[in-house]
Amino acid sequence: MAFPRLSTGRLDKQVTSILKIYKNDDFIADKILPSFVVTAEAGRIPSMGNSHLRLYDNRRALWDESSHRMDFTYSNSDAYQIEYYDVDVYMPDRLQKQIEAPFNVRRDAGIVGMQNLMLEREALLAAAFTSTSVLTKYVTLTGTDQYADPSSTPLLDMETGRTSVYSLTGKEVNAIMIGRKVFNTLKDHPDFANKVRSSGERLSASGLKSMIADYLEIPVENIFIGKSIKITSAEGQTETKSIVWGNDIVLFRKAVDSAIYEPSVGYSFKLAGDNIRSSTRRHATDKGDLQCTEFAYDDVINDVNAAYLIKDAVA
Repeated sequence: MAFPRLSTGRLDKQVTSILKIYKNDDFIADKILPSFVVTAEAGRIPSMGNSHLRLYDNRRALWDESSHRMDFTYSNSDAYQIEYYDVDVYMPDRLQKQIEAPFNVRRDAGIVGMQNLMLEREALLAAAFTSTSVLTKYVTLTGTDQYADPSSTPLLDMETGRTSVYSLTGKEVNAIMIGRKVFNTLKDHPDFANKVRSSGERLSASGLKSMIADYLEIPVENIFIGKSIKITSAEGQTETKSIVWGNDIVLFRKAVDSAIYEPSVGYSFKLAGDNIRSSTRRHATDKGDLQCTEFAYDDVINDVNAAYLIKDAVA
């Protein structure tokens, strides 16, 4: 299909109805995992044992010359390995000639390329973060336990998760991921809505976030709603879309300011200077260019004790 020509600086109504982009603006992978910038593509993630949490009899008598020694372990069994992800977007010369300002083919090709790489990262983290084989502390809800049923108990389930993390790490959860469908369902749930309304109005998003933050004693900015969408149908078929993060809730502890001496469900490792690269090269046919975008990182979930998964919170 040929694109209409544009006069510089003028948006034609026909063109604005054709040139549209469905773009994810709510990626949360970077918010969930604290980031470390590293200089090596691979390395170890050290962790200390828990001997300092054990009680010893360290009291020294007057003439006691013995050594009061405690165990000390330092493990580096966890590791990161930077992986490279890249995508090329083909831009025929004819297309580049047809499109005029304010549109820019190379810029727009870079946008969609980076969007695709970020969506892939989001989907990979979401798959791991909502998997019962990865997060081994979880509950799977069915039937009337799911939150569309007014007799279900989301606050009690959250408290169970909060207690699980604390009992295993000695730290409170400080963040929560809620799938979009789950979040919208909770707006009408009696655990929340009945606390602020006398009629049938729906609880607002900001009101629900404030209530969850207050109940869990976490910053409201650490409530992350999984909204990103992906196409699930085969190429060439009618498009069907779904939420990347599914219908789950994850309560978790994340390191504050990438601190190294506290539990964190995981980290994101990014290569200094080479995390994101973009370039343009000529296609082999000499009839167009390739906009090349590269993304290098490794997202690691290394402390499953610091998270609790509520699986299938809604159907």
